Amino acid sequence: MKRLLFITILLLFKLEITFASEAVFSISEVNTEQFPLIRCSFVALDATGQSYKNLVPADFEVFERGRSMNPTLNVHCRDTNVEPAVSIILIVDQSSSMLLENEAKETRWSWVKIGVNAFVNTINFRTGTKVALISFGNFAYLRCKFTDNKQEIIDSLNNIMVGGGTLYNPPFLDPD
Repeated sequence: MKRLLFITILLLFKLEITFASEAVFSISEVNTEQFPLIRCSFVALDATGQSYKNLVPADFEVFERGRSMNPTLNVHCRDTNVEPAVSIILIVDQSSSMLLENEAKETRWSWVKIGVNAFVNTINFRTGTKVALISFGNFAYLRCKFTDNKQEIIDSLNNIMVGGGTLYNPPFLDPD
């Protein structure tokens, strides 16, 4: 059964989002039961998020308190799905308050659009992740059903007419 990740985003303030690409190395499942033999799992990703292939012992150095341990290493590489498929629901405020401007004449709604665009463009849809879009003012509206199509999500956001009051219960508490 697919895990449902419910992410609520109310973008009320300007988002200044910087997405830096960098390599990732993460160690988990450390097993010291047969010390000095230590076993662990790791994830090694390049700056584009792709797994390194065919790593060998010579690719690693092990240090303890700054001293090289000159260990005997065995490395077994296998590809795993490090980004499981999730279902994400974006909820955005479309009430009149989103038309308020700052000193630079930028509206809150323009900040929402920038934030949603940036967020959607960082999602890896190849793993089966899907996104839905709900907006609310006086009522809640399903603007985009779950999809893995970035453009469909962005187009749905761009078609929202901002205005009206703000009722928080419809998008968050009403089961319908």
